[in-house]
Amino acid sequence: MKKRSILTAATAAVIVAGSMGAYAVSQSGPVVTEYLCGPDFSTDPVAATNSPNMALVTVLDRGSYTPDPDGLAIGTQTFSVRIDRTLTGSALPARMELVQGADGPGGPVSVPANPRQATFVPGRQFVVGIQSATPESGAALFSLQRPEVSTDEDLASYWANAKAQNAQQGECAPDTEETTGGEES
Repeated sequence: MKKRSILTAATAAVIVAGSMGAYAVSQSGPVVTEYLCGPDFSTDPVAATNSPNMALVTVLDRGSYTPDPDGLAIGTQTFSVRIDRTLTGSALPARMELVQGADGPGGPVSVPANPRQATFVPGRQFVVGIQSATPESGAALFSLQRPEVSTDEDLASYWANAKAQNAQQGECAPDTEETTGGEES
């Protein structure tokens, strides 16, 4: 009886898989791939517009790392930061816990070098776009190592001007590809 059940289940799986394959091959016309379009942080004016709060922070300590529970995405690294100066947005507390995307404990995200996602290092200052989750915690939307030549006043003025430009990111549009059903490329 056990052998018959296994054969029946295997046969059903082959039929279902074959049906799905036939359906996929019979499709023709444009194939539309939808995706999420996240905020753009590629330029200072757009980053300032897309960040609810921005601050000059000093990273104090590296905290815990939390892997993605499904293992499908990057995890997050928690850092304790001191808010040295709020640059735009509402007032922030003197200290916060910020999370930053990371592949492993203390490590950066393994994507091509992105100067707008500088990995936090304790003891260094960064300009950070912050999405607050609670009054004492939030997420780093983007992070730039503090320019060495700028005063705090220069930074505040620069980012206030960048935000005042109210630069909007481009429209997100789905990718469209022409395909012909059943033909091989």
